[in-house]
Amino acid sequence: GPPAAKKSKSMEGQEQDRTNSEDMLVLPEAMVTHAGVRMPVMIYGTAWKKERTEAMVAMALAAGFRGVDTAAQPKHYYEAGVGMALKAAFEANRLRREDMFIQTKVNRNHAAELSPGMPIAAQVARSVAQSLSNLGVDYVDSLVLHSPYKDDEDTM
Repeated sequence: GPPAAKKSKSMEGQEQDRTNSEDMLVLPEAMVTHAGVRMPVMIYGTAWKKERTEAMVAMALAAGFRGVDTAAQPKHYYEAGVGMALKAAFEANRLRREDMFIQTKVNRNHAAELSPGMPIAAQVARSVAQSLSNLGVDYVDSLVLHSPYKDDEDTM
């Protein structure tokens, strides 16, 4: 017969029926940020994949992921591999850029290595430019400062 029904509380405290076969958490496909950007609730993380990055991102896109997270931090991320997977999907008309949510991060140490002795704003600008080039896109949907600077004024 059908699975036995369970009762669970919704976020509002109302009881809801769900069956044993529905023990998986069901998430909405996307949400809209305060800035009005549509963001998938599940984003594929690309750290520590090294030479497998392109293939693994391609598999994630084929599986339905429409968000990817990467960073301008070569020690842990291969941003260009993410870009190669995106380029292949775009060129094969499997995806359009506007269907994707792309997030990258500025790593303050890597940014300083790219532009030694330059003001922080110039280091960040160069890091972002390199990320856009690595990813093969004109914009990212989310840019995160990977870690704060020692001085709050520099961070802000």
